[in-house]
Amino acid sequence: PLAVRRMGEERTPPKADGRTVFVGGLSWDVGSEDLKTFAGEVGEVSYASVFIDKETGKSRGSGKVQFATPELAERAIEELSGRQLL
Repeated sequence: PLAVRRMGEERTPPKADGRTVFVGGLSWDVGSEDLKTFAGEVGEVSYASVFIDKETGKSRGSGKVQFATPELAERAIEELSGRQLL
């Protein structure tokens, strides 16, 4: 959902829905589509994004993945942790 606020107002982070997981330790060569495909081995992925440094345009080596359900997110944590991607 959109977050609309007045300039100067404090930002509040969105509430956790249990569907989004952080992924760290990514190779610099991994893109968002690579991450989505990898996470898709567990089940339906709604969204995947590799964090990009605004100044250099290069990967920060981490990202986030949003799954269709909290159960898939939990399964991803169990099954994908410790695996290699690229």
